[in-house]
Amino acid sequence: MLDSKTQAGLRARYNPEGSELRRAQMRMLEMLKFIDAFCKEHGIRYWLAGGTLLGAMRHGGYIPWDDDTDIAMPRQDAERFKHLMLELHPHPDFVLQCHETDSGYYGFWYVLRDLKSEYVQDSNLHRRRKYRGLQVDIFPMESHQNRLLHRLASTLGYRLVEHPLLRSVSANVGYRYQLLTDCLFPAFRAIGRISASDKMSLGPGCPWYYTIATRDIFPLRTAEFEGYPFPVPHDAATYLSIVYGDWRKVPDTDSVKTHDTKFLFFE
Repeated sequence: MLDSKTQAGLRARYNPEGSELRRAQMRMLEMLKFIDAFCKEHGIRYWLAGGTLLGAMRHGGYIPWDDDTDIAMPRQDAERFKHLMLELHPHPDFVLQCHETDSGYYGFWYVLRDLKSEYVQDSNLHRRRKYRGLQVDIFPMESHQNRLLHRLASTLGYRLVEHPLLRSVSANVGYRYQLLTDCLFPAFRAIGRISASDKMSLGPGCPWYYTIATRDIFPLRTAEFEGYPFPVPHDAATYLSIVYGDWRKVPDTDSVKTHDTKFLFFE
């Protein structure tokens, strides 16, 4: 983890206390704490992933310029999480975004959305969604896909659902989405299960491909994130090295890529 002086310098430069981004991060922290309590109550496995895991292990919290939150779950846990969220509606301010709750959402992972905020984005993709609040992305992971199949699934997901030209000439995007999620992607998973593997990867349709050995994920342990303990992979260092390479090195100032995101808060 970075020393406190370096941390303070990064925070002062990119995300000082009282900034709009810091307020957004603290709201997403509340969302993450809700997920943690809900998963503990119902015996659902999850762990910090992506930039959120990187932030936990390198910064002890959010990367100063990060504006979303990432977690992962085994697919069976993600499906159970979805089922319980839709059945119980356990929080008045947060909603699970999936195609069942938002007909304008055609993602291949789930998103917990805040109902009291909104990302300000000039994007048709963004505007067509019902829910546009601060987010925690929930990525299902499963027995790892063949790289070629994963790339094919990702390409199909974009070309059949998200491609701007195809969307503009056809109103049948919902049918194409169902074709992928109900037919093709389950077939890809079945093919992947033919060869037993001790590795996991993101599910079909996710645009990022990497494989993590199950032993590097389980048993989960905890790490501090913004002063609270959250589950992380058993060997988080190896996990991050696979995803990011030299993850301990902070990017040079000139190469830091921020989203330049604006937020609205409704409270």
